[in-house]
Amino acid sequence: MPKYYNGIVVQKHNDKFANALLSALKAVHEEGAYDKIMAKWGISLLSLKEPGINLATKKPLVEPKP
Repeated sequence: MPKYYNGIVVQKHNDKFANALLSALKAVHEEGAYDKIMAKWGISLLSLKEPGINLATKKPLVEPKP
């Protein structure tokens, strides 16, 4: 399980752009390209189940137990 989120930074008040990126990321997820990209770069452990906005605040990751 990942210890942190990876993502795209958007200016705080640019909701229109943030939502456009979110729509694009959802499409990439739905067609399966996201998983292929993450696997190609060897970072599948960082994969998200679904994209979102401000996930670190809304859905904090739980630190895995050693």
